[in-house]
Amino acid sequence: MKEEELEKRIRARVGRIREFYTHLVAYLIINMMLVGIWYVTTKGFPWFVFPLGGWGIGLFFHWYSVYVEEGFLGRSWEDRKVKELMDRENSRKKKS
Repeated sequence: MKEEELEKRIRARVGRIREFYTHLVAYLIINMMLVGIWYVTTKGFPWFVFPLGGWGIGLFFHWYSVYVEEGFLGRSWEDRKVKELMDRENSRKKKS
């Protein structure tokens, strides 16, 4: 596997994982704002559960797809091999 292909693959993986964490942070911030609006204004019917629940289902499936594709735990062997290749290449570059 060429170094460029490997780097491209790693960047894509990191991008997918970063995209999930961005989605999670947006979910938390916006839903905290919705709960705050509900708390300050009416405290009646908890209408905020509809976007919280619907978006939460989408967030769960986003997490699951990233987990299946990237295998946060399942690809540790492959990750070690990739890191070894990158470390070897970086040390070779430093020597030249």
